[in-house]
Amino acid sequence: MTVDHHRAGKVQNDLRATGREVRDVRYGEAVTIEIGLPEADVDAFRNWLADATAGTAGFELGGEAYGEPPRVR
Repeated sequence: MTVDHHRAGKVQNDLRATGREVRDVRYGEAVTIEIGLPEADVDAFRNWLADATAGTAGFELGGEAYGEPPRVR
């Protein structure tokens, strides 16, 4: 997922507070946050992210890792 710098800290804290594993954070023009997410949670997560960022975050599924939830960028 990508978020603006203004929202990045809050989104990271909210992710951790809800038990999500933040795998990587990259800072550039926007902040890219990579998390592990079970496939069954993707739709609910999209809705949560839209609410948490007022629809401003980008969301893209990454590759799958064997024995681990797929990554979200």
